[in-house]
Amino acid sequence: MKETIKASIGGYAFTLDADAYEILKSYLDNLKFHFENKEDGHEIISDIEARMCELLQMKASKDESIITIEDARSIIEIMGNPVDFEEEAPDNTSIDDNSNKYQKPENTIISKKLYRDPENGIMGGVCAGLAKYFHVDVVLIRIGYAASIALAGFIADKLGAYIFTSYFLLWIAMPKAKTFAQKLAMSGADPSIEAIENRTAKISRRRESRIGSVLGSIIKAASGTIVFMIGIAIALAGGFTIFFPAALDLPSISEVLSIFGLYSANMNITLAIIWFLPAACLLYLGIIICTKITPKDFVIFGIALLIWIGACSYLGVISAKQAKNYKEHANFVEKVDINTPSDTLYVQLHKDVQNAYRWKNGNNELYTLDGDPKSWFIFPGVQVNQDTIYKNFEIKIKKTAFDKNYQLAKTKATEAQLNYNIQDSLVLINPHLYNRNNPWNREFFEIEINCPINKTVIIDEPINYGKHYFDNWDID
Repeated sequence: MKETIKASIGGYAFTLDADAYEILKSYLDNLKFHFENKEDGHEIISDIEARMCELLQMKASKDESIITIEDARSIIEIMGNPVDFEEEAPDNTSIDDNSNKYQKPENTIISKKLYRDPENGIMGGVCAGLAKYFHVDVVLIRIGYAASIALAGFIADKLGAYIFTSYFLLWIAMPKAKTFAQKLAMSGADPSIEAIENRTAKISRRRESRIGSVLGSIIKAASGTIVFMIGIAIALAGGFTIFFPAALDLPSISEVLSIFGLYSANMNITLAIIWFLPAACLLYLGIIICTKITPKDFVIFGIALLIWIGACSYLGVISAKQAKNYKEHANFVEKVDINTPSDTLYVQLHKDVQNAYRWKNGNNELYTLDGDPKSWFIFPGVQVNQDTIYKNFEIKIKKTAFDKNYQLAKTKATEAQLNYNIQDSLVLINPHLYNRNNPWNREFFEIEINCPINKTVIIDEPINYGKHYFDNWDID
């Protein structure tokens, strides 16, 4: 049985044959000797060890796999040596008994291809393969896929099912990375020492240029701070609107959604995404402008954009469906004669809704009423006309309703009922209460009271009434 050695390379522990250990140790020692006096030599060695670690992990597909001398030689052939390695290497170091020079063969050039990576995957390795191909964190791919399914499910059940099924179609279409060459081709990154050295040199040059650019640093800091503050402002505005609407004299989001029959957990989540996701992106952008922008950040912003577009699409679809119910409107006028010997007619709001809070002034006033759930109602505008042509009190109730077509709207307006009670000379109005369990049924009312010239109409607060006729109330 061959002797094995446990060794740490790039921060990971591997089990190697004694021969493989010796050849890799000599290889790394020679590389350290070559780069130790070069600028950024330590960074180059660290990058080389990290890349060798990745290659060894590909070779050791199982936790207990042992790295053989053939595996070690294969990795060295792929990574190669510096061009002048043989000139600077000490006489007493050797990578192999036959040769101390491993130039990278031409046939080791890596061609980037899309494969499944089941070794790093949860199911079929589709997301892991896509992550390797696009050089992003596999967690971001998984989050993006799950978020796409969730948002598509909000918009249409079938769309969510199609996106879910796409995973299995990719599972079938994408081949599994079996061989070492296929695993290298997933990322397509050149693992050679020359490529690592060039990448490190480019990074070093960029650092030197940034050190000399004080003005650029100031501009970056100022820009990042401005973007960050804009993100905070948007987040605070949304927070106040949601959590402290009374401070801004505004209805809460849930109340507005209840009014139009749109209240649901999905809608709340959608509106939160539409408002707060851009704020979060601005906050994150402000931070990375001041620090460092990486390719991973573009992936994060791309996923955020897809989520935001999905939320907007869901809101648009739901709103369009609801808007169809307001396509046409129709009116109907109901006449009520009041027979009372009194010369004064009193109009009052029912005592059950006297404590309601007024949102809006106008012909139709919007009120909220505390309770569980919180309710609201539209109080009809009241118009009083005094003229000699009237002999007795007369009430006209104009009913307006909306629906998908005129006939449905006309039927709804005809059947609509304003809750009121006439007791001799007292008219008590008790409007419909609406809430999240009983949304607005797309109808509202206006009241006209015709009064003889020698009689009086007294309208108690908080009822608001106009002094002019609203419009043409002719029955259509």
